[in-house]
Amino acid sequence: MSEARRQLLTAGALVFAAVATLLLYAVNLIPWTAVLPVFLAFVSVWLLALAVARAHKPLKYERSAFSTMSVGVLLMALSAAWLAYAYHPVYALVIVLVAVGCIAIAAGLRHK
Repeated sequence: MSEARRQLLTAGALVFAAVATLLLYAVNLIPWTAVLPVFLAFVSVWLLALAVARAHKPLKYERSAFSTMSVGVLLMALSAAWLAYAYHPVYALVIVLVAVGCIAIAAGLRHK
């Protein structure tokens, strides 16, 4: 899959994430304070799917699948921590530290 095609898919995924988030807010499933973290969670899911596509057929001069996956996991952890901060700040810190630890373990176990 060419990079231009992936960029078009990413643009479509961002629009879909925005629409899904706005629909969740419109039907009162999320408060207005959770709109941005939920949008970031949807975007992080797309980054994880993009990492799978990049791992399947990598291009020579693009980001690695591991790099894309790491950004997706960190973005998901940050959005979850943002939502958990309302309950207790320690929960937010624990979520981010667990995500960083998982990425560190995955980097250590990576084979080239």
